[in-house]
Amino acid sequence: MQVTPFQIVLWTSAWAAIGWLTGHCLAIGRESRSKRKRYKSYIELLKKETEARFAGAFFLEQKTTFAKFDSEALDVRPYIRAQNKFDSTCKSYREVSFSILDDKKNKESKAEVVAILNELLTFSN
Repeated sequence: MQVTPFQIVLWTSAWAAIGWLTGHCLAIGRESRSKRKRYKSYIELLKKETEARFAGAFFLEQKTTFAKFDSEALDVRPYIRAQNKFDSTCKSYREVSFSILDDKKNKESKAEVVAILNELLTFSN
């Protein structure tokens, strides 16, 4: 059987498409893994800062911390497998409130934030 130039072009194009798709899939996997790893380190750092910080200090830093958290969560969200649960956990993190005067409430809220951050760590694996 003789191979025609059309068949050569067809096979070459098919192998090029397979190579491109494989490379594209590998690049997406690397990007996904690196973003989840960066998010995990961000959450671990935030958790350590939260545990070390005085409970009353959260009231003043709440807006800046939440803004940074939102940007990190939006960046990693497309690469999270359980997005609905991730969204509800992020929402519960944003809904935690601190008081300027009530130290007992601040301690409870701080413990709640640490528990939520522990749950968020499970999504970055």
